[in-house]
Amino acid sequence: MLFQTNRILLLAGVFIALAYWSGLTGPFFFDDLPNLTENYRLINLDSTEADSWRTAAYSSTAGMFYRPLSMITFAANLAFSGELSPFSLKATNLACHLLIAFSVYYFCGLVLRSPVLAGSKFSELDQKYIAIFAAAIWALHPLHVSTVLYAVQRMAQLSTLAVLAGLIVFLVYRLKWAKSGCTGGELLAAALWTIIISIMAVLSKENGAILIWLIPVLELTLFRGLWAGKTHRVLEVSTWFIFLTPLLLIIVALAIEPSLIGARFGNREFTLEERLLTQSRILWQYLGWLSWPDIRNMGFHHDDITLSFNLLNPITTLGSLIAWFCALVAAWRLRDRSPLVIFGLLFYLVSHSIESSFLPLEMVYEHRNYLPSVGLTVAFSCIFWMCGKRLAPERVGFVAVLMTLGLFALCAMRSMVWSDFQSLAYFNVKNHPNSPRANFLYGQMLYAESIALRSVASESDQRKAGIVSARSHFERMHELSPRDFAPLVMLHQIDGQFFPELPDGEQWLSKLVDLAESRRLQASDRTFVDVLIKYSISESGLAHIQEVNSMLNTLLLRYPSNSGLVLMQYDLLSGMGGSSEERREELLSGYLHRYTESIAIQMAAARHLHNSNLGEAYVHLGKGLAQDRKRRYLSSLKRTFEQ
Repeated sequence: MLFQTNRILLLAGVFIALAYWSGLTGPFFFDDLPNLTENYRLINLDSTEADSWRTAAYSSTAGMFYRPLSMITFAANLAFSGELSPFSLKATNLACHLLIAFSVYYFCGLVLRSPVLAGSKFSELDQKYIAIFAAAIWALHPLHVSTVLYAVQRMAQLSTLAVLAGLIVFLVYRLKWAKSGCTGGELLAAALWTIIISIMAVLSKENGAILIWLIPVLELTLFRGLWAGKTHRVLEVSTWFIFLTPLLLIIVALAIEPSLIGARFGNREFTLEERLLTQSRILWQYLGWLSWPDIRNMGFHHDDITLSFNLLNPITTLGSLIAWFCALVAAWRLRDRSPLVIFGLLFYLVSHSIESSFLPLEMVYEHRNYLPSVGLTVAFSCIFWMCGKRLAPERVGFVAVLMTLGLFALCAMRSMVWSDFQSLAYFNVKNHPNSPRANFLYGQMLYAESIALRSVASESDQRKAGIVSARSHFERMHELSPRDFAPLVMLHQIDGQFFPELPDGEQWLSKLVDLAESRRLQASDRTFVDVLIKYSISESGLAHIQEVNSMLNTLLLRYPSNSGLVLMQYDLLSGMGGSSEERREELLSGYLHRYTESIAIQMAAARHLHNSNLGEAYVHLGKGLAQDRKRRYLSSLKRTFEQ
């Protein structure tokens, strides 16, 4: 029997790898660029220097703790293959996915041995088949393609792996304690393992902290206070208290100081209330994708989902909240007859509680379902097998295989879409024609392809057609999202380079200047302001450089603490001619007094002065290093002074 199940596990692993294989050569894009390919602290890794590994580990700007465990794995990819190749990174992601699938298999097997399922009378062979089925359908679900084949989402994978490891450790100990209690040593060992694994989860990605909240979920739904063969009411009540504490703390914080969380939405085009109301609908959308995996509805960008402005706008907001209340009540009522229903539902909601609640994150991403789907998959697999054994025991295995093969086909098809930038951009905009970012991504692809063509007679018409098509998609994005910098920057650049004769060609820059007065500056905006500056100091964009400088001044007046804007203006001055060097020094001098605690400004001054005034450069270097406690900038400065 063991040999048979091991062969099935191996076969399932092969099928999972085959489903993803075509997508391993897919492109880097979006957050891959700033976090990986344009991350100079990572790509300049010297694998022979320990300090270079440390710098690479802290090279990410994402998250509170910089996600060093995830970044060190990217550095290892670079050291092993000699470059950050898509295949190397995505093949490693696939290996992580397979390891997590095995963890799902083991996790499901432990859940099946829990006290609440003692009356189900699953045979040992049934338990293994259910666990294999759960691992296979989780790993082959096409929704997870955008996690596995999106290189930077290894962060989500490693966090999920650590969380599952922590839950497995808890279940191994807790199953023993439910029967025979525990010693003080065992309790201490379990606590230490949980703390260590929790730290590893958080250092992979901050939402790994959810492990501490998922443990009470398992206790409440699978053990219900059972200890040494007896149910202890005190243990059950205490667990409920631990489970509800995070919710109570958030409610108290909002009651005492409502702006405590709401103020963090200053750089978003939506409020805390709008995000919470919208998430009530999006969580149902996620469930829809998981239960009915129509790959036509999936995609990288989902910014075409309407915001919920209040309970009645749109009306589905109120409906979704009522539906969640009814679902929780129904799960509670069924907790004795079908305990896995409340297990799956609470696991799903708690796992989403960080990224789909009060934090000022973007509204929708598919990778946020990577961990939450585990609980649902385990619950579904057990309930499916249980019902199948009662209704059609001779067919349950056959139906399970058919479902797995269906998911394999969908996963393989979606992986093929992710195999190159052209197909990814095309299907993204085809499936989501009203998505601003999908239109931008497709326009960006068309523009890049057109620029790459040689301007020879046989290709000039094709090039023009590509640029015109790209321009139409940038215009479409502007129609859908008129308060976004990205399409305006690209339209200004395209019209300046290829269509200077258009009478309204200068309107895009005027709109940018106006937008700078009211748009809440976001990370993506800074990226395209940088693109605008690079274009403005080129020959084609010099005519409007003063207007761009004026726009930067407006942004700096609104965001006086944003040192990144200062450095952009510093770069812009290099293309303004005349005494630009003196003006750049004057700019730096003025801002050095203003941004005394900005590492980036101090480091920029050190780089600027190291050829002309080495003594003063070292002064700024010292000030910068005093702020840079993790020495994240050290390797870049070393290279500057070695030049």
